[in-house]
Amino acid sequence: MNAFFDRPVWAMAFRPFYPLAAIFGALSVLLWGLGYQGTAELPSLYWHAHEMIWGYAGAVVVGFLLTAVATWTGQPPTRGAALAALAACWLVARVALYFPHGAALSGIAGTVFFLVCGGVFGFAGYPQPQFAQLYRCGGPVCVRADPCTVPPLFAAVSCRRPA
Repeated sequence: MNAFFDRPVWAMAFRPFYPLAAIFGALSVLLWGLGYQGTAELPSLYWHAHEMIWGYAGAVVVGFLLTAVATWTGQPPTRGAALAALAACWLVARVALYFPHGAALSGIAGTVFFLVCGGVFGFAGYPQPQFAQLYRCGGPVCVRADPCTVPPLFAAVSCRRPA
């Protein structure tokens, strides 16, 4: 099983998230164009907005930031099994919506995905003095405020006073 996580796709965050976002974006636009009406929990227009913001854009932004934060801070990147778990969490949040009563599972998986990513960003930036200014007063890194799924959750990063 370890050999699976040693593959190059799990070495940097953009490698799984960019292709997943591209495939998901194309399929979502195709479904939207064919008249997909969503589910009872997430009707058509809300489904489209939810998936384009939290699904497509979320994967692209997280893929970029998880890669960039490692470069900016000199910390090791999120890779291997941890990155695969994040990708699986994102995928579960996307796929669960297509099943009856899957909005709750989708909301939980999506929230966990963004909370863990927010924690990774904060943990990587914490020891770096340049990030103390950026994250001043523990501003929320990641907000999962989606009335269709779960209440807002915040992942705040540490607040360090500059020396």
